[in-house]
Amino acid sequence: MEEETGTEQLETQTGGETVEEQSDNPVETETFSNQYLEQLILSYFKHHCFSKTAESFASELAGEVKVEPISVTTTESLNVLIPRQIQLLDKQELELLDLRKRVWQLIKKGDCLTGLDWANVVLRRSIQGSGTTQFKPEDDCLETYFPKVAFRVFCHHFVELIRQNKPLEALSFAKSKLGPLCDTDSSFIERFQDYLALLAYEDPEKSPEFHLMSLEERDETAEEVNGCLVNFQVYYSLGILGRFSLLERLVRQLGVTMDTLSELSDSNKEKKWSFHDYVI
Repeated sequence: MEEETGTEQLETQTGGETVEEQSDNPVETETFSNQYLEQLILSYFKHHCFSKTAESFASELAGEVKVEPISVTTTESLNVLIPRQIQLLDKQELELLDLRKRVWQLIKKGDCLTGLDWANVVLRRSIQGSGTTQFKPEDDCLETYFPKVAFRVFCHHFVELIRQNKPLEALSFAKSKLGPLCDTDSSFIERFQDYLALLAYEDPEKSPEFHLMSLEERDETAEEVNGCLVNFQVYYSLGILGRFSLLERLVRQLGVTMDTLSELSDSNKEKKWSFHDYVI
């Protein structure tokens, strides 16, 4: 049987009667998809701190319809975001994008404690601008509200001290910062022991935990801190790992879905679905 297109009528037999169904209006569907896609693209630029690109993209989409700049929070549900008109980015939001970019870059290059200081600045400003009463803009608010993220940053500062051949300083830091966090949350202990194992070897490269000193681990830490700052309210309430933007998560989920459908199908079982092949 040939598949019917979206513009053709679908006929089903129900109790001897023919029920005709028509697809949704293609124009309305296209408009909905465009608005959704625009928000996804803008959220990608904002998530990855492309402030200039995000500002230009939002301004271009605003077009001739002049709207007052407002702060677009990143914790709104998709049901709210999808029909919403693209808004210009206000000065405060652009400043936070640039500050998050600074945090990201500092941690990626190994200056973890300075990055953490600036992360606290970003989080305090975000809390103050959100109007929420659930959080208080404390000096060490990242460590207070997101100890798992702070623990990971501290661990990578510990790694940097070992990389700089400062084992005594690394041990002192572990006792003063990592130890107390382990006392408050026992789930950190095993991870803490993995990092301490690096001190057992004169040459850390011979340690079975040497992978903890990789640049990939440091990059992931920077991404997690950034994701926490982007969606701090969602991250706090749900514990969602925010390394990836919404657009990236949707693409990854689409890939898993398409692979699963392919495995269930009789054809193309050996061929993995590729987003690149799909869009090119």
